[in-house]
Amino acid sequence: KMDEETAPEQLARFKQAYPDLTVYETATQLHQGVDKVLSDTMRVIEQARENDTMLKATSEQVVVYHYEPKRPDFEVENLGNGKWKIHSEKVDRLSETIDFNKEADVYSFAAILNKMGIDQALLKAGAKNGDQVIVGNYVMDFNK
Repeated sequence: KMDEETAPEQLARFKQAYPDLTVYETATQLHQGVDKVLSDTMRVIEQARENDTMLKATSEQVVVYHYEPKRPDFEVENLGNGKWKIHSEKVDRLSETIDFNKEADVYSFAAILNKMGIDQALLKAGAKNGDQVIVGNYVMDFNK
């Protein structure tokens, strides 16, 4: 604010106390020095916008998703001589909950295996009626 009487002396003291600061000498009522303040301010704003844009561009993370087909819940292994083994953690856990001494439980278990597609997979692999199928720790006869 250079339109006051003591401004030059105060400006000199201020510049001496803060030599690293940019000081703008203005007389706003006379419209002196205001254009310099505005142009420098606009330059600083534009630099800040550029820096912000560059920062966003470098800090963005790219996430790439890769499709991985769902693994089957089971695998059928031909042991030869009419014997088959079903490898499946899901089926093994389920078989541990079945009372194989109860006919109704065995039929329910067989229905679940059929619904899972195990019967179809056994047929496709070449299983025949009467073949033995090992599920968990149990041996069942294949009937389709």
